[in-house]
Amino acid sequence: MTQPRLSIPKDQIDYILIGIGLIGVATMVGLTAFYYGQLPDQIPTHFNAAGQPDSYGEKSTLWFLVIAGIVIYSLILLVNRSPHLVNYSVPITDENAPRQYHNLQRMNRSMAAIISLCIAYIVYAVIEMSLGDRESLGPWFVLLFIGIIFGIIGYYLYRAKVIE
Repeated sequence: MTQPRLSIPKDQIDYILIGIGLIGVATMVGLTAFYYGQLPDQIPTHFNAAGQPDSYGEKSTLWFLVIAGIVIYSLILLVNRSPHLVNYSVPITDENAPRQYHNLQRMNRSMAAIISLCIAYIVYAVIEMSLGDRESLGPWFVLLFIGIIFGIIGYYLYRAKVIE
């Protein structure tokens, strides 16, 4: 059985999540454009699990990070346009499709917002490290980021089972 094609309207929280993601994207672009001329030729380009830089490269790689952030944000939101093509953890019926699609779309918007903000933070931290104002991403960054991502996934998978 194919899953029904539905258009799910956005509510206020959906628009807030989209806005948060766009703030992250604007921050990435704005910080990079503003500070690019002040950056040294070599900047941190890779970090170990403790958030310490362990590789350096050309400052142009910062634009690659910004472009990757924009692409990731856009692709996640693009998936939301076709919720009927996604595999779900529960069988999709005509009755539960609107709830399940909205749950998936809310999860994707949450993920896009968090990833956008995290990449904006990384851009900010790389700029600060490059200018000598900081030494690392911070010891808790990786754990916090992974915890938030898996927390979002777990929460929405739980909701998918509950609203089944």
